Amino acid sequence: MSSLIDYTLTSQWNGGFVLELFVTNSSLYTFYDYQIAFAVDGVIADIWNASVVSRTASGYVVADDDDKNDLAPGETVRFKFKVLSESGELPFAFTVNGEHAELTPEAEALRQAQMPEKALLGDDYPIVDNAITVGPEIDADILNALILLAPENATIHLAAGDYHFDDAIRITRSDVSLIGAGADNTHVTFSEQALIENPAHGFIAEGTGATPAGYLRADVDEHGKVLTLGEGHGLAVGDTIRLWQDNTAEYLDAIGDTAWRNMDVPLRTSMARVAGVEGDSITLDRGVHFDFDAGATRVERLDVLENVTLGGFSIDFPLGIPDSGDFSNHLPALDSYHAVEFSGTVASHLFDIQVVNTPSLAFEIARSLDVTAERLVAQGAFNKGGGGNGYAYELRESFDGTFTDLSDSGMRHSLVFASWHSSVGNTVNIDYTDRDINFHGGRDHRNSVHVEQSIRDAATDVKSPTLWINSGGEFFGAPTDAEANEVRFDYVVGSRRDDTVQGTDSGVYLDGAEGHDSLYGGAGNDLLRGGAGWGNDLIDGGDGFDTVLFDQAFFDSRIRYHDDGSLSVEGAGHDTLIDVERAIFSDGITLDIATRVAVQGEPLEFPAAEEVELDPRSAFAELVDIPVPRCTASLEVVSRWSSGYVMAVEITNHLDDTLEHPLVEFTLAADITRFYGAALVERRGDLYRVALDDSAEVTPEATQRFSFKAYAPESLLPEGLTLGGQDVDVDHSSLHAGSAPEAGSLISVESNVVNAWQGGHIAEVLVKNVSEERIDDLVIAFDLPSRIDTLWNAEGQHDDGRYTLSDDGDTPPSLAPGETWRFSYKTYHDEPTLPDNIVADGSVVEATVMPGSDILLQTKPDDDLLLGGDNDENLYGLSGDDRLHGRGGDDYLAGGLGADALEGGAGADVFAFATTFDSNPPAADTLLDFSSSQGDLIDLAAIDADLGVAGNQAFAWRHALGFSGNAGELRFSDGRLAGDVNGDGIADLAIQLAGVETLQINDFLL
Repeated sequence: MSSLIDYTLTSQWNGGFVLELFVTNSSLYTFYDYQIAFAVDGVIADIWNASVVSRTASGYVVADDDDKNDLAPGETVRFKFKVLSESGELPFAFTVNGEHAELTPEAEALRQAQMPEKALLGDDYPIVDNAITVGPEIDADILNALILLAPENATIHLAAGDYHFDDAIRITRSDVSLIGAGADNTHVTFSEQALIENPAHGFIAEGTGATPAGYLRADVDEHGKVLTLGEGHGLAVGDTIRLWQDNTAEYLDAIGDTAWRNMDVPLRTSMARVAGVEGDSITLDRGVHFDFDAGATRVERLDVLENVTLGGFSIDFPLGIPDSGDFSNHLPALDSYHAVEFSGTVASHLFDIQVVNTPSLAFEIARSLDVTAERLVAQGAFNKGGGGNGYAYELRESFDGTFTDLSDSGMRHSLVFASWHSSVGNTVNIDYTDRDINFHGGRDHRNSVHVEQSIRDAATDVKSPTLWINSGGEFFGAPTDAEANEVRFDYVVGSRRDDTVQGTDSGVYLDGAEGHDSLYGGAGNDLLRGGAGWGNDLIDGGDGFDTVLFDQAFFDSRIRYHDDGSLSVEGAGHDTLIDVERAIFSDGITLDIATRVAVQGEPLEFPAAEEVELDPRSAFAELVDIPVPRCTASLEVVSRWSSGYVMAVEITNHLDDTLEHPLVEFTLAADITRFYGAALVERRGDLYRVALDDSAEVTPEATQRFSFKAYAPESLLPEGLTLGGQDVDVDHSSLHAGSAPEAGSLISVESNVVNAWQGGHIAEVLVKNVSEERIDDLVIAFDLPSRIDTLWNAEGQHDDGRYTLSDDGDTPPSLAPGETWRFSYKTYHDEPTLPDNIVADGSVVEATVMPGSDILLQTKPDDDLLLGGDNDENLYGLSGDDRLHGRGGDDYLAGGLGADALEGGAGADVFAFATTFDSNPPAADTLLDFSSSQGDLIDLAAIDADLGVAGNQAFAWRHALGFSGNAGELRFSDGRLAGDVNGDGIADLAIQLAGVETLQINDFLL
């Protein structure tokens, strides 16, 4: 606030009034040759102690009528004038030398009291429901006057049509909206005369006044909300303040600036609203955006515009169509022209605005707080050379703004965080751009930018890479911390320069195009392409199932695996792949990186932006409509122990009709001993028919649940499930992954009384490792109703009847496969008692994983017969139901997908399985001649045995014992090898071994 306006109504009649005006300079500086401007709905007929300088579209400019025309700080001048007015509305929108002046509360109350219930801004623009509607015939002067004269919170509607303005449209007040009928319906053209009258702006909403509030008296850290100021700060609740601290040589050194070195343009700035005032202590509505030092940080109150809304129209100019690839300035008179600018605003709103072929910059947000903007478009610019021209969107001291659904094309840059300034805490979403995201040079931080599509033309676009961050050494701006902001992309076709791009976590397509690029996938299933032609690219897939696409043929590539898990592919360039699961070459050959298996497929087309979220197993498969099943079911293993399990079944009726008294029917090769939520109606062999409890009817989309307890070494699944005679589609995805293998499932515990007498006994406990894994740090816990008097070969703790014991040596015991730990105890009790509720715990030591084999290409995907010779050979069956016969030599056989028959022949052969998909219950492979005595091995090292734990886990061997409900278990019985990778007791891996009765841990590579 720089000036304060008070006035009194000295007389009033029907058709006019006389007003006495008092103007006080409340700033700290003198107004020289002051002039006072204001809006008034009427004509000044007489004036005393002042003179009219000029008449404006909305009111008057007046000045002192003598030689004393300066206004010193604290000084007050007064004058009086007569106004002829039909509405009787008192003057408003005062400025002193162009700076906003505020009415005293008494003057504002008087003005509000004199407001007519329904003021008319001329007969053509009535106010209806606090809104004014105008048509294409309106000119810029009248529209600017309407903006000034409209009531508080009024909306001015631009009806559909073509508007031609010969001057800029200015908003210099709060609480007003200017809204068109939509960018496709309301079209605004700024004429050549408008560009002459105002060569800087098209639409501008600007708050310009500022009043010093002193210096900080105490340091405040970033995010701090409490400021300490000196006396006379003059701040009140609701004020908007700005803090800034000048640069110093030490500060610029600390941030790595070597070339910019400007001291008089502060990089550390912040804006906030005042939420509380207690003497010299000021509480803000948010934390400050930088660390600020006492004595060096200044605070000022800003005269901002609040709650200004602009939107619903397009803007163009009579300039023609610019060349999108011409990065020079063609209109020097319109250098840095802003089609739309919001400056000095709070909680303002921009929406649905299209700027077409602007002279220079489309949208500028400066020194503003909490701006929201959505559905903005910038298309084409004539000035795209240096000097701050041709930006689609520029943020210059924008704090905590939200910008969504932005798009642009044909500009110099897309989104620019302005140099010489800092913007903090903004969230930006860009739908589409063909230019770069640019941090031009400042201490911008905590900004988040999400770009859905960035598509560059490497042939014609010679400017910045996809993302450019000032790293220092530039004369036009200070360095920006590359880690201080987050910029993520969904779909990218890069530039001819070196692009560094980070994908989002939703599954992305990143194409580096030309240059030496660094592409980083997110947590989704990503498609990554270094780009056609030259360039040494770094491609890091991150989490998810990631695929790299190459523009060269497989046989034109040199592929090398490295000990750190990365992969080098040399062709037109030298690319490095990290955390990538698959590579697809231009001839259609697909390399599975983990197994090093290459198969022939079809050459692939690169995806469109809407196709980037892909199933990793289907790649670019066409989408097909999948019919909704008539009934569906999900299964869940509720509990699992070594001899049985409890499974829950949920069935949903998707029919349009209600099923009356339906029976559930299924087959299961196990003994069901109990049903929950259902009653057994009939059993014939493996066929079960049950009636659901409380199920007189199952209505459309209703779900019924029942469970059963069954005894079997594995959790077998119901087959042929029907509900009321309707086939049920079973969803196996609901079978949840379990926990990692635990030592307790690999331990057996036996206890016996070895000596007893009246009132006491001695018992021994045998703890045996029944697995083929070593178990370290073994601890056993159990309940015992009597207190142990003496303990041999063990030591431990006692807590309310529960004992926790380990070996009595220096460290807890370590049990090798088959080894037993024996301990004894003496206790006094009327009856001999043994341990109960026994729990064993320890660390399972996993097996060593064997390195993968070399790549061998086998191009036939159908059912094949592959015959080896007498040499050591690698045979791959790929996707069909294959027959592989190694004959002589130590062969490596991998059937791949399908139900394969594998015969090693003579020699020590390796039967390899890369995933559970290679051999599972529906399509199990058969090993025709597995022989331990010949040194044959079953290689399961590439399979992650526990899906619930990060990394590649090895299987735990259980011999013929049933699954215990822990993930990562491997068992063999009745000629069938089975593995459970998610802990539900269901065999995910299944391999038949013809003529084999037993297997040992040494028969595997785990």
